Amino acid sequence: MTQELFERRRANDSILHDEAARDAIIEGLLEKYHFDNKEAVILAKTGSEEERDRVALLMQDARLLTDNHMLSMHKTSKARSAAIEHTLEMEKKAALDPLTGLVQDQEVVLHWFERERSRFKREVAEDDVMAWLELDIDHFKRINELGHTQADEVLKKLAGALQGRPSDLDCRLGGDEFSKFLYKLKKKDITVIVQRLQNSIRDIKYGDKLDKHVTVSIGVLMLDKDDVDSIGISSVGSFMKQVRGKADAAAIHAKKHNPEKHGDCAYIWKGENNFELIEESNSNE
Repeated sequence: MTQELFERRRANDSILHDEAARDAIIEGLLEKYHFDNKEAVILAKTGSEEERDRVALLMQDARLLTDNHMLSMHKTSKARSAAIEHTLEMEKKAALDPLTGLVQDQEVVLHWFERERSRFKREVAEDDVMAWLELDIDHFKRINELGHTQADEVLKKLAGALQGRPSDLDCRLGGDEFSKFLYKLKKKDITVIVQRLQNSIRDIKYGDKLDKHVTVSIGVLMLDKDDVDSIGISSVGSFMKQVRGKADAAAIHAKKHNPEKHGDCAYIWKGENNFELIEESNSNE
């Protein structure tokens, strides 16, 4: 029965009647598919014409199986890749705030910090710090009462004002609360950075006649190399409490301790119930 099968295959595959073509098939398949049946390989190279025909047929079957398997694998791989791409795209969308395009996923913030603090420790120079800025829009309830369209426009413009250096991470982690994680700066530069940010945000207008200016209360936490080393990253909650929680406390202090403006100022967290005002400067530098 086996002999008849081989003969039928041989009759149906005219190329095997050409010895040179047959040997080319054998050599090509040996090289391409790494045929590992040692006996078949020996017969393919030294056997009789009938034996070599049989091996060629056997190897053609192997080739077809391999090709079909590879095609199936390719289709499966493409399907899997498409599924992975879809999942990643969904995760990306879930990680970003749909209104502003800023990061809204705290897990992303944690992963960013974990990666960047390693780089910071390698590159840190004297007086270098990382900084977390927490921004809370002043009187946002008044803005919201004008309608969602105007409120959304304010949020989008504030997100635009927030974005600057590509090395930093900009987030919207609450309705009217924005965060900015500055990768590396000199301590002395924090005043200039905060004031430029305040001025950019004050340029955003709202109201029926667009005659009111948006302001924010800002809290700042600065982290030197030792601070960065000491922060635990075992959980998102713990990380946020150690970093965002302190900057947020400074932002709350800013909102409460500027009664004339009801905010529109910035404080640096210096310790428990200890905050330092970032003084306004008349400099345009």
